[in-house]
Amino acid sequence: MIKVWRVQGRNGRGPYAPGFSRKWCDDRGPPPPPTCFEEFPDLNRIVANKRMLHGGHFGCGVLAPEDIERWLTPTECRKLLKLRFQLVRMDVDEILAQSANQVVFWRSRPLRESIQIVPFPALVTA
Repeated sequence: MIKVWRVQGRNGRGPYAPGFSRKWCDDRGPPPPPTCFEEFPDLNRIVANKRMLHGGHFGCGVLAPEDIERWLTPTECRKLLKLRFQLVRMDVDEILAQSANQVVFWRSRPLRESIQIVPFPALVTA
């Protein structure tokens, strides 16, 4: 199994959702890396093929917890914690796309199941 870290709510949904980002995004600090659709132009085709063949669940994450710092400022992490988002670690079945910024993964189980909640890296919550 491959370990992946990601920020998500109790339902398994990440914080980058249309209209929701304005509740926690910070205008300070560097902009986040490109989205998965910007980095992986064929992503929709890859996911559609995998879904047709195997079903399952898809998400974006990183391969090390400190990589979250590339995506979120400390202020954003504090806001997300107040909004009941958590940093989680999970086993995934397959990495479908990978860059220096993120991975897109496939998992047979829902993203809210069989996860381990872990503390945000110290730099993020300071």
